[in-house]
Amino acid sequence: ISEPILIGAKPVYLEMEKFAERSPANYLNFSGSGFIEISTEKNLEIEIPLNIEPGEYVVDLRYSNGSGHWNTDNKCAIRSLFLNGDYVGPIVMPQRGLHEWSDWGYSNSLRVTIPEGTNMMKISFEDWNINMHTEVNKAMIDHIRFIRY
Repeated sequence: ISEPILIGAKPVYLEMEKFAERSPANYLNFSGSGFIEISTEKNLEIEIPLNIEPGEYVVDLRYSNGSGHWNTDNKCAIRSLFLNGDYVGPIVMPQRGLHEWSDWGYSNSLRVTIPEGTNMMKISFEDWNINMHTEVNKAMIDHIRFIRY
């Protein structure tokens, strides 16, 4: 199945290496100047100040997850998304193939309303984000994408 083609939409991309330490991993095909690692030990909480127009958006993350085979392992990376302290929903980043860390794709999408004024988004590892594997919960995040509708 191919990714949807955006027609008429001009997404806003926020490169994650601007909000957390850039990963030293030598993976390919990322945008910007790098990407960040999230795991049960790294970047448990990432705060992202938003400087985008108020409005209705669909938000997702461009990520890679080479923790396991896409059809047999249970090593999905899961995080919670918050906007101004309010829970928006889960971000789900399934594994894309064993050792396929340069294979990037988009997480599930969540709808958010960005109000006027100062806004803060947070990506956080919460107790309820433990996956079926329970130990491996890791991904690389390239950018966060906002598509206005």
